[in-house]
Amino acid sequence: PYPHPHPVYHSPPPPPHKKPYPHPVYHSPPPPVHTYPAHAPHPAYHSPPPPHKKPYKYHSPPPPVHSAPPPHYYYKSPPPPHHY
Repeated sequence: PYPHPHPVYHSPPPPPHKKPYPHPVYHSPPPPVHTYPAHAPHPAYHSPPPPHKKPYKYHSPPPPVHSAPPPHYYYKSPPPPHHY
């Protein structure tokens, strides 16, 4: 009885002229890529790791080993009856 203008208004034609547009190219220019490699070597040689700092840390571990005696003393002392 009546036409079907509904489907036409339901799914409108998207802007096809927007896809072909050269936007991605203008957005990400390749020039900056050339500057990256030149800066990489700079930070690497700027902060060298000190070799004398490593041995210092290795000296600290020994002290904690002496902490073993404390636990032994606690075991020698039986719990008083007061706890009961």
